[in-house]
Amino acid sequence: MSISFFIKLEKIPKTTAQQKKVRVVNNIPLFYDHPNLKLAKSIFIKELAKYKPKDKLTGAVSLKILWQFEKTKKSKDGEYKITRPDLDNLNKGFQDCLTKTGFFKDDSQVVELYTTKKYSDKVGIYVEISELREV
Repeated sequence: MSISFFIKLEKIPKTTAQQKKVRVVNNIPLFYDHPNLKLAKSIFIKELAKYKPKDKLTGAVSLKILWQFEKTKKSKDGEYKITRPDLDNLNKGFQDCLTKTGFFKDDSQVVELYTTKKYSDKVGIYVEISELREV
């Protein structure tokens, strides 16, 4: 099974999963999402729900993600984005949203990850998810 889609956004949220907060209650650390991270996740989940498969993928998964950020005055369409946010932090939060939305049981099923971030005239996230067969 393979799923491909493009999530068109006005702007990609730059808050990442790394930006969790912590507070200590009765000497126990409690981790929580920063309000900006909650907003980013809610945007992703709302958009991902439009493409949710009927059944969750259960086997090994290949995931391709192309982050297409809005161009700046100094960038060109298709140019690699070499500034923050870090690609691995973007992917972590997005994979968590894919899991929560029901694309697969757990993001640990992702055994292949191909990901890129570029500037583009067409802002959004291209996603391709494929269930892999054992060899």
